[in-house]
Amino acid sequence: MFFSKIVRSNIIKSKFVRNFSGHSADDARKEVVRWFQISIGMVSFSALALAYILATDVHVHQDKPDLYVTNNKPYPWECPECNLFDSKCWSNCKAKAKGLPTSDSHH
Repeated sequence: MFFSKIVRSNIIKSKFVRNFSGHSADDARKEVVRWFQISIGMVSFSALALAYILATDVHVHQDKPDLYVTNNKPYPWECPECNLFDSKCWSNCKAKAKGLPTSDSHH
């Protein structure tokens, strides 16, 4: 019984195996190697381009112009001079309200 299952499975496997790509396994290996080499070349080119851009990029840090920090009216929350997500300003404002020293007072 065990032998008949092995023989039957081998017959089924050999009978219905088809090569759907139309190419041999050797051609498939050659294509894999070709695309692997193309990928390695593009990664190398990208790394060299990035290194060149980072090495030659001149980025000058400038102070923010006054137009970015202008606030004409107070904000409608507890600390009216603080932006909503400015945690340092909020902690200083709350410390001032409690009469505690702020982190700005050390300078």
